[in-house]
Amino acid sequence: MAFRVQSPVLDFDSLQLVDRPWFPYLCTEVEYWQWKTAGEDHFNFWLALAGEGYLSCDGQAFRIQPGSFFIFSPHQNINAAHHAGPRITRFSAHFFPLRLGARLKQLPGLPLLGGTVDSLAVVQRQIDVIMRIALRREDDAMLARKLYELILQAAGLSGGLAGAGRAALSPVVSEALRVFGSTRLRSNRSRHLRVVWAARARTSTGSSPLRSGSHRASF
Repeated sequence: MAFRVQSPVLDFDSLQLVDRPWFPYLCTEVEYWQWKTAGEDHFNFWLALAGEGYLSCDGQAFRIQPGSFFIFSPHQNINAAHHAGPRITRFSAHFFPLRLGARLKQLPGLPLLGGTVDSLAVVQRQIDVIMRIALRREDDAMLARKLYELILQAAGLSGGLAGAGRAALSPVVSEALRVFGSTRLRSNRSRHLRVVWAARARTSTGSSPLRSGSHRASF
């Protein structure tokens, strides 16, 4: 699949990566995963490669599944969670869009929420190339170019709706997910604390401490 050199949605001609060398990166999340952030100054291209979950952004909720992607703008309130099933593996890159070398604080067409890539297999191969380039620090310009092309391709071919979530869930479902997520998180924290307290009690009384793997504690 050829790259588009321009996107019908986004108008920038290059990008600057943030926090090199940590981004871009692949990560498989923990069993009970929650991500909450707000106030970041940069843009964020976020793509799910495996697993399922839910993500809410500025009052809208979306289902995460393989191929789901989001391009977040600065200072958005984002909350995502995975509670059961295959863990989420995701690729993300924090960046600033550039136009004629100048950093853009805002970009018409963004945020782009709830998109789906045209071909996950093709994107995975492209990400493999990007990750290999990322290991070679002398190739920063090529890395930025490949990420720029990947973002334009996703935005131009995905069917995602700029500025709103075409795949957004209903407000009722969004609220139910919010309540379930907060309840589940409190339950996992309580379970973790009970395991820690039990381990401390056994240690203080001279009993054998809990063996690694005998209990599973997750936040």
